Amino acid sequence: MNESPSVSLRIGAGAHRGLVREENQDRISRILSPLGEVFVVADGMGGHEGGATAAQMLIDSLGQHLRALPPGTAPDEALRQAAAQANADILRKAKGTDPRLAKMGATCVLALIQGDRAWIAHAGDSRAYLWRGGQLTRLTRDHTLVQRMVDHQILNEEEARHHPDSHVVTRSFGQTAETELEVAAPLELVDRDRLLLCSDGLSGYVDDAAIARVLAERGNPQAATDDLIKLALQAGGQDNISVQIVDVQAAALAAAPPPTAKVSESEPRRGVSGVLLLVPLILVAALAGFMLPWRSWLAPAPPAEPAAPQETIPQGASPDPTDLSDPIDQTDPFAAAGTAAVPESPAPQLPRITVVSPAGLSQPEVKQRVLREYPGNWSSPETLEDRLAGSLAQGHVYYRAGFGPESTRLAQELGYAAVPWPESLAGEHPEADILVIYGGAP
Repeated sequence: MNESPSVSLRIGAGAHRGLVREENQDRISRILSPLGEVFVVADGMGGHEGGATAAQMLIDSLGQHLRALPPGTAPDEALRQAAAQANADILRKAKGTDPRLAKMGATCVLALIQGDRAWIAHAGDSRAYLWRGGQLTRLTRDHTLVQRMVDHQILNEEEARHHPDSHVVTRSFGQTAETELEVAAPLELVDRDRLLLCSDGLSGYVDDAAIARVLAERGNPQAATDDLIKLALQAGGQDNISVQIVDVQAAALAAAPPPTAKVSESEPRRGVSGVLLLVPLILVAALAGFMLPWRSWLAPAPPAEPAAPQETIPQGASPDPTDLSDPIDQTDPFAAAGTAAVPESPAPQLPRITVVSPAGLSQPEVKQRVLREYPGNWSSPETLEDRLAGSLAQGHVYYRAGFGPESTRLAQELGYAAVPWPESLAGEHPEADILVIYGGAP
């Protein structure tokens, strides 16, 4: 039985195809598994069709294989096994008869959260960061050619960022039969920890110091997600951009130490100062003939939380990103709508889907895709009511609070845009949690 303190999570999620690419080949997802919740960012490679297919296959295969593993499998071993099987699935598809998929592949970064621990894993140049106590720590090391050059002191970090081979990865899914997911030792979470997962569309254009400034100033995870995507767009936006932020809230967990606190590892300062203060009090109490509860007062203070390893970035002031006309494709409503924190491992709640199309348009492909994702849990009105036509746009997936991740994934599958449910239509379609407005064949 897992007796770890339960945690609540607040999520920010978003993606943008960038200012150059014609489509978004990244995929982001939140997978419920017997081991806990798995947050994934996958970055597709290999052309217009192949990259998107590989990224989606990676997420689907990871979820399928994690759920099929025997109970009791260790989390790190479960991730490696599921990744190996997902790699085999993608490689088999790439070697099939469709020439558009011949060179497809994907990189990924993920976080498996189980109780008060997180397992961070990656393959390629998608990254994970930890924001704790005012400091940013990079949790992954890129599997790239230029990172090898940095490790051998051939390049420095700034030179690596602008090197022409900066996007040449040395590890990815679907390229070789021996690809291995690198799984780090479990990270002990503390209250107010913030995990950031991103594709290189963010980390390749926005440096760690700028990322740290946004995380310092934006307490709302969705607002921080949106600002990070805007920074990447302002820096050129030549790649797809995907970001997930997971905020940890747990009253039962210790809070992270303040960044300026300096406590001796051998003897916590609070314990020493408590003894010094108690000496005169005990003497006074003894002289007065009273019994004081001195035993509990003299109990040693809990040890300070050890600092996270690797490089850190100091807290600073946040920039003020300008507004950009091209909207962010995907959002998560848990933070954006100001709803309560989401339990760490809630029971899966299957959303109710309604597919709506204007009169005269058929929707067989949309029906097929929705049925594949949500069998037996959807309805399909034949026409789009005139009174709603002016408020709802075709080719959009509207979602109520609490159904952002599902809507994001469905919108990606259809090639639509995911947007929060309009307040003016809060009472419309009460049978639906997610409303798909058909906009022609995707």
